[in-house]
Amino acid sequence: MGQHDGPRKAGEALLATATKLLALAQPTKDFPLPKEGRTGFYFLTLDGAYTAEAQEEELGNGRHPSSPLF
Repeated sequence: MGQHDGPRKAGEALLATATKLLALAQPTKDFPLPKEGRTGFYFLTLDGAYTAEAQEEELGNGRHPSSPLF
């Protein structure tokens, strides 16, 4: 993730958060855009692609498990 401490630490934190939230995702082979007012997440792993989606309002107000990734 690079040789600079700041970006490397931020990348490591992002990956750690995404790993915890992978349990909320479902396997997918499709990559549509989310509907208005929703945010979609795609997780690309060695086991394939996974997706999860939630309302932006819940994500932005910390009321959804995926809020830290948002």
